[in-house]
Amino acid sequence: ASQVNIEIGLNENLCLKIHDNGIGFSDAENDVHHFGLNNLKQRTKELNGCIEWQQNSGTNVCIHIPLKNLSHKSVSS
Repeated sequence: ASQVNIEIGLNENLCLKIHDNGIGFSDAENDVHHFGLNNLKQRTKELNGCIEWQQNSGTNVCIHIPLKNLSHKSVSS
């Protein structure tokens, strides 16, 4: 990717959106060889949030975490 855009929004949720103009990745391949996606999934789940990614004209990642779950919650490392 030669360009990455990051958007952060706050309302009832913490919303993090990341978009790049790269060629994307294979979700199945990353589950086997890389731990980054698994870590994102696990940490988001621990905070009762959701994560989605799509690949078209780059990669889009969207994470939503309810703010009420952030004040006293710890995420494992």
